[in-house]
Amino acid sequence: GMVGKWHVAPHHKIYLGWSLTHGPNQQGFDWAAETFGAHTYGYSKNDKKKGYKKGEYPDDEITSKAIEFIGMDHQKPFFLFVSHYL
Repeated sequence: GMVGKWHVAPHHKIYLGWSLTHGPNQQGFDWAAETFGAHTYGYSKNDKKKGYKKGEYPDDEITSKAIEFIGMDHQKPFFLFVSHYL
């Protein structure tokens, strides 16, 4: 699994890692919850108006998603890549 910052390179003024062809799922991860930056609007690529409320931070959501993945019913050992902004 992969959780967090997926910002591999700029490409034609957009994030290459944010494209349909270069995201973590296309690079071999079976499960991903990726973001392109530490902006308050950066986490959800599907809900662009989501943002964060006062006192909420992207790192909190990254940690929650990582815990969600760890809690899944894995039938064999797994790899989880967690990329915080710290």
